[in-house]
Amino acid sequence: MIIFILNLSNVVSNAHLVKDSGGIQNVHFGITKDGILYFGYLSEIDIVAKDFIQLVGGVIWLIRDGDVYVDESAKLECSEAQESGNIQRFISVISARNAVGHDKEGRVIMVQVDGETGKHGINLYELADIMKDLGAVNAINLDGGGSVTLVMNGTLVNNPSDMCSDKKFRCPREVSTILCVHEPLCDPPDCNGHGQCVFGRCNCSGLWSGDQCQTVKCENDCSEHGKCTEAGCLCTEGWMGDDCHVPCPHGRYGVNCSQLCLCQHNSTCNLFTGACTCPPGFVGDFCQDGCPFGFYGDRCKHVCMCPAACGCDHITGRCIISSAYSKHIFQASNCLAQKIIQHKHLIVDRTKEYRFYVYGFISMSVVAAVSILISCSLMYTLYKDNKFTCFKKCKLPQKNVKTHKLLDNSFIYDEDEDKLISSELDLTDEV
Repeated sequence: MIIFILNLSNVVSNAHLVKDSGGIQNVHFGITKDGILYFGYLSEIDIVAKDFIQLVGGVIWLIRDGDVYVDESAKLECSEAQESGNIQRFISVISARNAVGHDKEGRVIMVQVDGETGKHGINLYELADIMKDLGAVNAINLDGGGSVTLVMNGTLVNNPSDMCSDKKFRCPREVSTILCVHEPLCDPPDCNGHGQCVFGRCNCSGLWSGDQCQTVKCENDCSEHGKCTEAGCLCTEGWMGDDCHVPCPHGRYGVNCSQLCLCQHNSTCNLFTGACTCPPGFVGDFCQDGCPFGFYGDRCKHVCMCPAACGCDHITGRCIISSAYSKHIFQASNCLAQKIIQHKHLIVDRTKEYRFYVYGFISMSVVAAVSILISCSLMYTLYKDNKFTCFKKCKLPQKNVKTHKLLDNSFIYDEDEDKLISSELDLTDEV
């Protein structure tokens, strides 16, 4: 940082008029809002119309359009703007000087020369020659004498002409205006803590971006499979890679694919949860079990349609004559035995014929049983009716006759004759 200290004329700082010369005619150096460097004389109306963001005033236009312009400027300057007597003495006296100008490339040139008024230093003609030799196209004198102070990066680097109060050392004079040159500032100056300000632009660090380094920008926006952080893409479950565009490889799942799948038999593993999707013929949390005997296919929901209780392939459903599962050895053995018998022609396969006979026998047995029940019911009904009639109308001989009931059939026995009189009663004849 370079600071020239001065004490003259109009001052505009950051587009605000902070000091007005009150109409005094002096040469000025300014920068407009559109970045144009201005050197010359201004009226009070020009100060507003030119739309300055920075403006300082001086005394004597040293270089104008590449030529020394000291004498011409002296005729236009107001001598009240300086404290060294008349304007001619101000120009010719040797003293400490400082000036500002620009070259043909638009680069600003600043010069400071130490001195003490009337003792050592340079006059304004010499200062104009220096500025011209440095390539200045336009240049003005700012101030001189004890007002000239140069500070760089916070340190006083020139030898001021004024004595300090102790009369032992030289000290800078208090002034009202300074011309400060520094690198362009960033907004905010610290670039939000995510970069470094270089000539007014934030050089962002890491993945930070934007004019103020306010935004984290990841490659491909993490492929929409993750969150962009200062450290990079934080991939969601099932994805990996610098920009989260790579799905988890087979056998891996979870955040950064760090979890190991436990699925068996080439089953697929959910990239997010690790849940297993079993291939046809397998079930279980990890697809570790084959379908139960008699079932096959996707999720084992299909039933085997094999004859003779034979099992089927748990994947394709194709009928087989053996089983790989010991718990179904009986069914497998039965199926195998029947297949061998049929193949060797040891017996004729009459399964359908036997089934017909069995069904016919059962049907006939049911019909016979129903017929017997109906017959018994009718006989019992007739018996009850006949017995009632007999006792009401029949008169039996007064013998030693006993009536017995055996198995629901009445009969009469003559004890004297010791013989059976009648096992059935004739309901139409008297005894």
